[in-house]
Amino acid sequence: MIPVKVQKISYYHPNRSYAVILKELSGERRLPVLVGAYEAQAIAMAMEYMETPRPLTHDLIVNLVQGVDGKLSSVKITKLEDGVFYSILDIQVEKIGHRQIDSRPSDALVVALRMHAPIMVAEEVMDEAIVLGRGFR
Repeated sequence: MIPVKVQKISYYHPNRSYAVILKELSGERRLPVLVGAYEAQAIAMAMEYMETPRPLTHDLIVNLVQGVDGKLSSVKITKLEDGVFYSILDIQVEKIGHRQIDSRPSDALVVALRMHAPIMVAEEVMDEAIVLGRGFR
């Protein structure tokens, strides 16, 4: 798995959506993950550490993990199939052990940012979907 960070969010005209640009930490490869407007806004809020008056859905997930004394070990983008990314929340809870929870990458990214957890991308996903030196910078 390749550690990445959320570099930025860009508007993507062809689909009228947003591209979350994930950049590998020890290299120059970038991975664009297309998300909707609501998801892009939630990611942007998490990137800016913005708090809301009441918990949003992603905050609820964070509160649930913390409420059971759990730790988000990492978020992993595991596969790309027919243009759809798949990811998991890798959670460790002392009383119940290790769990991998299926998640949309857009939701997983928000939770990772809120919980300051590492974001990882499978090598085969990065190989299949990277953008080298053009397009999304």
